[in-house]
Amino acid sequence: MNFEFIELEQIETLKTLEVLVSEIDIYVNQSKNYVRGYGIVSEWNEFLKETVKLSDFVPCGADGLPVEEPIKIGMGIAENAYKEAMEKYQKAKQAVIFEGFYISSTSGKNFIIRNAENISLQFEVDFNGQYTISVANNRDYLVVISTYSDLAKATIDNPLKLK
Repeated sequence: MNFEFIELEQIETLKTLEVLVSEIDIYVNQSKNYVRGYGIVSEWNEFLKETVKLSDFVPCGADGLPVEEPIKIGMGIAENAYKEAMEKYQKAKQAVIFEGFYISSTSGKNFIIRNAENISLQFEVDFNGQYTISVANNRDYLVVISTYSDLAKATIDNPLKLK
């Protein structure tokens, strides 16, 4: 998504629209910059409607599956392959928007990822090859999510950190 009004470095955690609006209201009242305030709210609302992907949390290849950081082995032809693999990995790593997640377990194309705050997300492939995503929150139950809005609501007690 291309943000015109939002500087993502200024928004440190995933927030529900309601939380962001209350914060922006303070900004608008102090700055009197109503256009920017409306722009931020509008852009964030559009962002929250987007679908959550595994590549938002861990580096993934074009196939949507996680990739590991390449290990350099030898020189010559192997070095060229390493450079190419490292470029692809770095590009995949730059696409990650939530910090601190790692794959804790895998079974085929099903993944469980966690972060240091012990937030756990489960990505399970359904019959159509699409992921069903669920998050275990601190209330000890799974919440099925599909959008960033769903994820923000499910993690409201412990918001996810944005990169």
